[in-house]
Amino acid sequence: MGQDKRRVVLDQLLQLDKQFAAVGAGLTGHAQAAHGGSGQVLKHGMRGAGADMMTRHDNTFSAERQLHALREPLYDARKALVALLDRFWLHVLLGHPHTQLLVMQDDVEPLAYLEHVSLSWVADPPRLHSAYSGRGAAPASVPASAARESCKGFSLQFHFAENEWFADKLLVKSFVRVNETQQVSSSAVQWRPGQSLVDGQDPSFFDWFLDEEDEFDLGLVFLHELIPNAIAYYLHAAQLSHTL
Repeated sequence: MGQDKRRVVLDQLLQLDKQFAAVGAGLTGHAQAAHGGSGQVLKHGMRGAGADMMTRHDNTFSAERQLHALREPLYDARKALVALLDRFWLHVLLGHPHTQLLVMQDDVEPLAYLEHVSLSWVADPPRLHSAYSGRGAAPASVPASAARESCKGFSLQFHFAENEWFADKLLVKSFVRVNETQQVSSSAVQWRPGQSLVDGQDPSFFDWFLDEEDEFDLGLVFLHELIPNAIAYYLHAAQLSHTL
């Protein structure tokens, strides 16, 4: 991409960044960036993540789901723009004060193939059906209001282009709260022969897809910070590496 076209794309991202900050203003404080579209990143890192955040939001992620729905058109517009930029999501990870510590040198090239990170909500069928216990079998269709209240977590989808390290084009990490217990599950990375980065000797970002304990906070970082504020973190990392 030529420099002129790149500058146009970056200008469009800056405008989109302002819209992300504006949409849902006043709906929920923690899910908004304070950067105002200027490329100044959130400075709190992990602040605000954790179990207390889930408690404040009644464990059903209602505020997050509402804000995410309002921003859905912006996510679609962002996805189209960042497809024109090299290594966007790698820069996002390197621009955040927590995830940058998890990305090792050997992770850089595989993560360069990360094209998109998306989010979906996870329902809690056992809890949902328990509302009907003692009154026969659970109905075939559940009222929309009950379905909304059944949301107990979220899944992160990591979309990769074809690459020489692993066969997967989609890796998924799910985070669910059930009966006051945090549960995490992950895709198993299908490494190509001789290419695994999770040999247990050196740390790797991809260790995250092996570990399923004490990982809820990092999931909340993606939910509350990295996904909604990806543009700001990208710009921050790009400025540090002088690639703007």
